[in-house]
Amino acid sequence: MSGRWAAHRAVHHRWPLAATTGQGWTMRRTWKPAMAVVTAAMAATASMGTVLAAETDDVRPLAAGDAAAAAVAANAADHDDPADHSWNTADVVPITLSGSTASSTSPDVSISGGSVTVTGAGTYQLTGSLTNGQVVVNTTESGIVRLILNGATIANSTSSAINVVDADEVMVFLNAGTTNRLTDATTYVYPDPSVDEPNAALFSAADLTVAGTGSLTVTGNAYDGIASKDGLVIASGTVTVTAVDEGVRGKDYLVVNGGSTRGAAG
Repeated sequence: MSGRWAAHRAVHHRWPLAATTGQGWTMRRTWKPAMAVVTAAMAATASMGTVLAAETDDVRPLAAGDAAAAAVAANAADHDDPADHSWNTADVVPITLSGSTASSTSPDVSISGGSVTVTGAGTYQLTGSLTNGQVVVNTTESGIVRLILNGATIANSTSSAINVVDADEVMVFLNAGTTNRLTDATTYVYPDPSVDEPNAALFSAADLTVAGTGSLTVTGNAYDGIASKDGLVIASGTVTVTAVDEGVRGKDYLVVNGGSTRGAAG
């Protein structure tokens, strides 16, 4: 079963996708109600953003040029701001992942065993491995939270690898030349039966951007690979997703502006 590209706030079905060359995408259509999702093999080049239109009876990708520009203009702007992609390196907060625990000197980072919680807006760099842990973002402060993955591997046996509970906006930035891995649980353990989130290896309740020129491998063993309850932008990077359910999903919209994104879903 494969998913489909999500147009901005207008989706009711999903389709398996097959990547083509620079002219865009081809689709094989199957009917099944679903959230806005993207799963299956997919690719986008940094030279041209990819926008897909979804309609009930006619689903096709927009070609490059005037048609694509008109489609972009017709839709609401996504959350990704060029200013979000730059920061002062002196302000970067290092977080070192060390097997079953982690360390940081920042007052905006709390650590309990393998659980690392970011409680303030800012830029945080994660290096190392968590063999059974989770990085949580939970802040009511205004401003973006950047998680720079600098050769980070995060695995969790009961939940997601990264869980954005609350934030204005989050960027997962893949440092150049690094390989990063996120793996979630096969079976999630929730505090009570009424809770069903997080439900992806990389889960965000806020607007989410994936950027940088490094690589990210995401394995969703229970549900989705990457999921945002708001908007999701893949701006750059080499992203590979394998998931039981949907590979990549943005509830409000999904925009792929560059990089290379490939995936397979159950």
